[in-house]
Amino acid sequence: MVGLDVVLGASRQIFKTLNNSTEPSPILAEKVTRGELGIKSGRGWFDYKGKSTAEILDDQNRRLLRQLALFKSLDKGIGQI
Repeated sequence: MVGLDVVLGASRQIFKTLNNSTEPSPILAEKVTRGELGIKSGRGWFDYKGKSTAEILDDQNRRLLRQLALFKSLDKGIGQI
């Protein structure tokens, strides 16, 4: 739900805080360098061009609601074990 530039910055800070020599995904860094930041640029992991912000957010909300329903069904299944 955030831009790839935000994800990259947060990842770098987390790795730095953990004193981890690992860097965030090079693919993520390449996308940010190319300006593929997600919804705000029209392209990121997905291609949003040709869709309005409202359409994009509606699609995201539908996906999140499906995930929530899946998690709820899994939770109910675990409770029955």
